[in-house]
Amino acid sequence: MSFDEVLARYDARATKEMEAWRTADPGTLFARRDEFLLHVGAEVAEFLLALIVAVVPVSLGLQALLRPLFRSQLTKIKTRFELPSGSATDRCHRYDS
Repeated sequence: MSFDEVLARYDARATKEMEAWRTADPGTLFARRDEFLLHVGAEVAEFLLALIVAVVPVSLGLQALLRPLFRSQLTKIKTRFELPSGSATDRCHRYDS
């Protein structure tokens, strides 16, 4: 699906939801607020796409470069978080029904 197709679907949904806001009972709108999108427009969508395309690869590259430098610290952190509950599955049979 292309970016323009996504925007077209977004605009169609925005139009439909604006009509629902105009015609719905005000008492039920608050209860239904999570069903509606936050309509920010095509410009914001383009900005967010550009941000994702620019930032995510840089972030992944930095992580790959820095991982060897911080390997021992990350291992210590992982070990510390493993202590309370662990990630092993050897006790799962106790909870099978």
